Parts: sequence; structure tokens; C-alpha cells
Amino acid sequence: MELMVVSVQKKEAIASSNWAESTIRSEPEDVDNFLESIDASRNQFFLVGQRALHAKTNATPFHAKNAPGTYVYHEAIPQLRFLFVGEKWTPKTLNGVEYIENRDKKIRIAYSSVDVSCLREVTPKPCSAKGAGVERALNDSLFSNLPNYTKMEDISKKSDYIIYYMMMDEKGNIELSRPVVSNRTFSDYKERNFLGSCEEGVEENYNLDGDTVSDFDPQVTRK
Repeated sequence: MELMVVSVQKKEAIASSNWAESTIRSEPEDVDNFLESIDASRNQFFLVGQRALHAKTNATPFHAKNAPGTYVYHEAIPQLRFLFVGEKWTPKTLNGVEYIENRDKKIRIAYSSVDVSCLREVTPKPCSAKGAGVERALNDSLFSNLPNYTKMEDISKKSDYIIYYMMMDEKGNIELSRPVVSNRTFSDYKERNFLGSCEEGVEENYNLDGDTVSDFDPQVTRK
């Protein structure tokens, strides 16, 4: 019995060591410097979060129970692209995963709703299971615990791109992080950047070029 106890304690120590090696940025200045280095800003992500959360109001009592979460996801993707795509960012869909892509920085950003965000002691879990496409996309970040359905030929074709996920919980807390996927969920993290709550307030009239969205004047004509 004593040998079994020693074995369990050793396993916990290894897990703790792996977690300690992850990069976690929580200080506002550190996070903002990181975002600036990848041609992004906290304000952009906060706007995405605000508008995505507001989309939940489209769900009525007659909708399916997962409708609020579905609305959030389907609003987060276009808002991420609306607020970023321009000279430096482009939309990208690969293996069924929706991204924005910065070719100069070799970075892709996807979106996922999670159960909790921006807490050091808690590992965020996605609200929906992740498939093989996400697994293959993130295989550069995986450790030695590759699931069986990840093909060896996919492992050999590693992308030059670093993939981040914009993760938001139901309270609007947002982090930009690099998850590891196994067993169809986020099992560990190589990097986490805590942006904070999108409810803290942002400048509403904002886009990538710093122009005001209110300057856009749509023209409606009769056919």
C-alpha cells in the first residue's frame, strides 16, 4: 500500500511541473505588450466578446437549450473577422476550423466558449467537444499524449503557424491562449494571456484602422 501512495504522489508532482512550465501573462502591461507584438489589442477582443454575448438575447424560450451558446459562437466568428481583417489579418478556414490569420507573424486565432477563464488555478474547458480537425491543427503544441486518431502523416506536416484561441466564459472573461487537445477537450496549455472582462468597457466605435464605425453610411436602393 505504501508503494501505491508513493506512485500517486510522483504522478501529481509531474503534472504540477508541466503546468509550471506554461507561460501565463496576467499583468495588464505584459498582456498589452504581447498583444501589440501580434498586431492586436485588448479593445478588439473586448468588442468581440461584448457583441457575441449580446447575441444570446436572440434565443427565445422556444429555442433549443444550447441556442444561447450557439448564437455566441456564430457571432464571435464574424465579429473577430470584422474587427481584425484588413492589412495584417485575413480570414482562414482550415480542416473545418475558423480562424483569422496573420501571415507576417505566422499566427492564427480561433474562438471557443469555455466554462471559466482568467483563473490561474483552473484549466479552462471548452463548452463543446473538439474534433480531429482541431487536434491536427494544434498538434505542434501536443506533448507525448497524442490520441490514437491523430494520423502520423498529419504529425509530420506540422504548420509554421502558432494557433491561439480566444476563450470566453459566460461572464465575459476573456483570455488568449494556446491549448493542448486530447480526448476532445483542452487538457493543458502552453501559454495563457489574461485579458480580463469584456464588460469593463471599451470604445464602441473602433476598428482595425482606428476609424469610427459610425462613419459607415450604408446606401439602400430599391430594386
